[in-house]
Amino acid sequence: MFSPRRIYLLLVPLVLSACQDITQPNVERSIATATATAASSPVAFVANFVSGSVTAINTGNHGVVSTLPLASGVWGVATTPDGTLVYVANPIAQTVSVVQAVTNTSLKTINVGMRGAELDVTPDGRFVYVAPGGTGGSLPPDPMVVISTASNSVVRTIPMPEETTDIAVTPDGAFAWVTHPVTGTISRINTSTNTIVGTISLPGQGPEDLAFTPDGTLAYVTVRGVPPRVAVIALSTNTVVTNIPITRDPIGVAITPDGAFVYVTD
Repeated sequence: MFSPRRIYLLLVPLVLSACQDITQPNVERSIATATATAASSPVAFVANFVSGSVTAINTGNHGVVSTLPLASGVWGVATTPDGTLVYVANPIAQTVSVVQAVTNTSLKTINVGMRGAELDVTPDGRFVYVAPGGTGGSLPPDPMVVISTASNSVVRTIPMPEETTDIAVTPDGAFAWVTHPVTGTISRINTSTNTIVGTISLPGQGPEDLAFTPDGTLAYVTVRGVPPRVAVIALSTNTVVTNIPITRDPIGVAITPDGAFVYVTD
């Protein structure tokens, strides 16, 4: 039984504190959402970890459009900018599923050879960056893989210094940021060279998820360390400019398209 999760609503312009606390029962960490424009209606795609499927939900009437079985333990979801394709990480099967957004049907399964858990698509829609999930410390960390959306095949692997929890590509597409929970760091990967070019340190352990404001000026990072918080990082200096206290275990984070609000689950 999953414990209840809460969603915090943060005001981005103030960057001071959580301004609203919404109770949401049974929000699972292993469920991710992505939005694509399928046909004439915006559709959210939700990865269902337990059932190993992806459900398409009409965001206009909140009704289920369809559910597509994929693989046991599906995790991260990301869509191409044009909303035509959905990429789903399957860490147990070590694959990534390619789904046609309009029909919610499977187009291809890509063998990635690593336990990919989270992924993100570059703003130009050309590449998908897949970050590995944890190994529990018993095995060396898996590498990150880069998938070409033109061929839907792996075109590059990037060694990771340690386990990762999330990945996000900057709005300008120049960098991919990856969180490392054990050392409390974030790796910055240059997407032109696909190499790690810098590291951002956060006091303590536990950076989880991250998201960028649409204008590319700030990153919001959930930190499960002590104290639990949301770290706000300026991309101009790659340094923490403020921390927003959260009462317990912050995990997921998302920013509204206008950049006005940040939603955080704990």
